[in-house]
Amino acid sequence: MSSEVQERETIRYYQRLSLNQRIQHAVLIFSFTLLVVTGMPVRYYESPVSKGLVELMGGMEARALLHRIGAVIFIALCVYHALYTVFTPRGRQEFVALFPWIKDAKDIIQQLLYYFGLAKEMPRFDRYSWIEKFEYLAVAWGGTIMILTGFVLWFPSKAMMIFPKWVVDVARVAHSYEALLAFLSIIIWHFYTVHLSPDFFPMNPAFITGKLTEEQMRHHHPLEYERVRDRKELWEEVPRAPLPPEPAVVGQGSTHPMLRRPVVSVVTFTAAGAAAGIVAPLLAYLPFALAAWVLNPKGNFWGISLMPVYLLILPCMVVGAVSALVDALKRRPFASALYGSLGAAVGFCLGPVLVWLPAASIWHLISWLWPKVAANETVLQVGFWIVAVLSLGVGAWLAVWARRQGAKIGEWIQ
Repeated sequence: MSSEVQERETIRYYQRLSLNQRIQHAVLIFSFTLLVVTGMPVRYYESPVSKGLVELMGGMEARALLHRIGAVIFIALCVYHALYTVFTPRGRQEFVALFPWIKDAKDIIQQLLYYFGLAKEMPRFDRYSWIEKFEYLAVAWGGTIMILTGFVLWFPSKAMMIFPKWVVDVARVAHSYEALLAFLSIIIWHFYTVHLSPDFFPMNPAFITGKLTEEQMRHHHPLEYERVRDRKELWEEVPRAPLPPEPAVVGQGSTHPMLRRPVVSVVTFTAAGAAAGIVAPLLAYLPFALAAWVLNPKGNFWGISLMPVYLLILPCMVVGAVSALVDALKRRPFASALYGSLGAAVGFCLGPVLVWLPAASIWHLISWLWPKVAANETVLQVGFWIVAVLSLGVGAWLAVWARRQGAKIGEWIQ
C-alpha cells in the first residue's frame, strides 16, 4: 500500500494538551463565565438585560455572593496553576515554551507583512505562537489586576484604613474596565483565533480532547511538528472517514447546471454576491445597534448605529457582486464564492470602524488640549479627507483579507 493511500485511509492525532491542562482550562471557563455574568450587570445596571439577569440570580445580594464564589474559584485556580508551573516538569516546560523571545517579535513583523501582501509566507511557529503567548500573559496581568482591585472592592473599609480614598476609586474604575477588556478580548479575539478561523470553524475540539490532527500541527505549529512527527508514542492513528467522490472537471463530463450554462452561472453567482453584500452591513453593524440598546435603552443609538447600514448597502452590494463575479469567471465552487462575497462585504463595512473610532478618540483629545486647532475649518476638512481615504484603504484591505477567509469557510462547507 502506497504512503498516499495510507494517508487517505488513516489520520494521525497528536496529544497536545494533557488532562490536567484541560481541567484547568475548564475551571477557567467556568469561573470567568460566572464572573462576567455576575459582574457586568453592575457596570450596566440600567440595562434591561442586566436587570433580568439579576432577577434570575435572586437579587443583588445573591449576585454579589455568586460573584465572590467565582472570584474564589479563579484565585484558587491561579494558585494551583502557579504550583503546577513551578513544581511539575510539564508545567516548567510549558512556561518556558510560553515565555516571549526575540523570535516572537520577528514573527509579529513577518505576519503583519504577510497580511499586507509584503511577505510570501506566514512565520513558522513552535509550540505556541506569539498570539497564544500574548493571550497567556494577558490572563496573567489581567488576573493580577482583577484580584488586587477585587480585594479592595470586597473589603473597602479595611482598604481605606491602609490606603487613601482615591485608591478605592481607582480600583473600582480599573476593575470595571479591565473586566470589559477581558470580556471583549475573549469574545472578539480568542474565539476567532481558536474556534472561528477557517482552519477550525465551527469549533476546535482540542480544549476537550487535547488533540490536533497531523495537518493542523503541520500548518499551525510546524517547528514543533518537525520535532515530534517521528515519535510514534505521541501520536494516535485512526481510520479516516471515506472521501467524497471527486467533483467533475469542467469540460470533462460535468453535469452541474451552473457549469453547463456559463452565462446563467455568471448571473447567478453575481446576483448571490450582491445579495450577500446587502446582508453584510446588517451583520456588521447590527451587533453595534444591539449593544447600544443594551447599554443605554433610553438613548437614541439605534439611528446612529444603523446609519452605516443605509450608507454602505449599495457599496457593499457592488463589492459582493464583483467578488462573486471574479469567482464565477475563475469557475470556483458556489459556496466558496458566496462566503467569499459575504466576507469581502463585511470586511469592507468594518474597515471604516477601525479608522473612525480611533480618529474620533484622537479628535476629542485634540479638542480638549487645543480647542482653537479643533475649531479651525481647514483642519476639519483636512482631517475629514485623511480619515475618509484611510477608511477606504483599510476597508479595501480588510475586504481582500476577509474574502480569503470567507472562501476558505465556503470550501470547508462545500
